[in-house]
Amino acid sequence: MNIKNLFLLLLLLVGFAACSSDNDEIDEKEGPVLVLDLKALGGVTTKADNNTTFPGEKVIDTYSVLIFNTNGSALRNKLSGGSLTRLEVTGLSEGEVVNIVAFVNMSAETKKAVDACGSLDDLSKVLETIANQTESQLTMATTSAVRREVTTGTNNVQLNLVRLASRVQVSSISTNFKIANDYSVTVNSLKLLQVKTSSYLYGSGAIEVDESEQQERAMFNAPKEGAGWNVSNTQKLTIITDGSALKNEMEVAMPYAYAFENTNSDAPTQLLLNATLWDNKGNEVATRNFKVTVHEKVVGNEGHTYLKRNYIYDLGLSFEDTSFDMGALVVKVAIVPWGSVKQETEVD
Repeated sequence: MNIKNLFLLLLLLVGFAACSSDNDEIDEKEGPVLVLDLKALGGVTTKADNNTTFPGEKVIDTYSVLIFNTNGSALRNKLSGGSLTRLEVTGLSEGEVVNIVAFVNMSAETKKAVDACGSLDDLSKVLETIANQTESQLTMATTSAVRREVTTGTNNVQLNLVRLASRVQVSSISTNFKIANDYSVTVNSLKLLQVKTSSYLYGSGAIEVDESEQQERAMFNAPKEGAGWNVSNTQKLTIITDGSALKNEMEVAMPYAYAFENTNSDAPTQLLLNATLWDNKGNEVATRNFKVTVHEKVVGNEGHTYLKRNYIYDLGLSFEDTSFDMGALVVKVAIVPWGSVKQETEVD
């Protein structure tokens, strides 16, 4: 072999070596990648949706994702931020088993507690409070860790989120008087009673805080003191959500409140309504309180025996001739879905 051919062979071998080195470097740099997708049951978005009555409920303002090792005893990675973008996790090893949890729209104090957690056991002690649950800060969470073995390449993981609270709303109030059909009713106030004050953030089998106190909660958009809502057989109180006009009916903003899961059958979460009955001459006949157990009259769901998280309870209320004598309303409760309600997290 002459010197010229030998020189060309050496250049070719050097080129192959360089290409091999580059490929090794790329593989080593990339490694396994976790691509995380946060999905709230019922839907979320990164900006307000003007076509819904409660656009704030669908917005992710802040998120925290924690990744723990095989048995959950140590924190491997943590991601947090504002409006949700594509979440990628690198630095993991092929064959490594991780446990992944995610939380959205936590209060500042709860997020601080989560950031201090070094294990799943620490996380299971963190509480969220009902006082922090509003349309613009409605906490959502994975109810159990997603366990995943990391493989070569891209690992797509879906993290299903559920809302810690339920929404209780009143969509209609009417009268159905047969005898005194020219009487009317003024709804003076609406409140929720026996609302759990705290909930576990990360369920891991436990959802409700047994020792949580219960409190009275005012409803958003409730009647203002001294300026109640008047209803009669010819005037029904109906909440309009699409902006369309009504005839012979009142339009008001929907009264609603958030409540945590409550399985206490001795003190179930209730709606408290105060109302005044008037005769056809404008004289007060009676004023009294009416209590309605929120979950008691759910239509088509007889097994729904307590207030559950991630549900919307829509109440329709009606006064009849004996209501003020008996202290009882005719109640219809419908479940309006936020989406399919599940207590387990699945991986696609």
